Amino acid sequence: MYWLFLRRKILIVSLVMLVLLLAVSLYFFLWSTLKPPKDKSLPPAASSPLQEKRILIDVGHGGIDGGASKGDALLEKDINLEMALQLQKVLQNQGAIALLSRDLDRDLSGVDPNDRRRNTLDLTNRIRWANQVGGDIFLSLHMNSSQSSRVRGALLLYYKHVKEDSETERLAQHLQRELNYFYSSYAHKGEIYKHNPMKGNYFVLKHTKMPAVIVEMGFITNNEDRKVFQNEEFQQAFCEALVKGLIKYFSQVPDKYIPSERPGMNEGL
Repeated sequence: MYWLFLRRKILIVSLVMLVLLLAVSLYFFLWSTLKPPKDKSLPPAASSPLQEKRILIDVGHGGIDGGASKGDALLEKDINLEMALQLQKVLQNQGAIALLSRDLDRDLSGVDPNDRRRNTLDLTNRIRWANQVGGDIFLSLHMNSSQSSRVRGALLLYYKHVKEDSETERLAQHLQRELNYFYSSYAHKGEIYKHNPMKGNYFVLKHTKMPAVIVEMGFITNNEDRKVFQNEEFQQAFCEALVKGLIKYFSQVPDKYIPSERPGMNEGL
């Protein structure tokens, strides 16, 4: 009788353990299938659409021209350069040829800082550089500013007289949607982070001979943007998001198939 009782006890314990094991397995299976999918990582360089693409990165401002600021030591020109160097690395890892208009803290005017022609010559030399070295696309990196501290996020600018559905417009749309999607993980309630590309009379974009856009990466007047753009992990993530947009652009993916926000995000936050 004792052995019969012991065998039953072992059988019951074994069944309980089996049920628990099945329940745990089922839980992890459902969790893995129902949780939001992670962003796909960048493709291996060997299969990347960016292989051998010439990407021109115009690093905004520099030297005596600090660009936008909020009245302290954090200057747009410095963020632009840090982001350009980071973007260059990500692009090179994808097999692209990434060229910078500057890799030091200087402007491109070539004249004395007090020369009244400095700003015009700086812009003219950026255009001359782009057209001489040649490229598939031209990206001019900048930081934005706003009277409202609630406004943050990336804003794509392109020349107002380009044709509708042109390569330039398509490039702006791809990058805008990808960066809106990226920023939806960082936005807080009440912040305005979703934007549409804007046309304008931008001198640099008017005279470049390839699809060209200005990437206003964030708003230096927004405290959260100021904070994250000083974080190396965020800088890397932003550049990867930008490169994902470039990959979709060169892959001819229709921009309407690129989500502009993550699941669960509300339109106005």
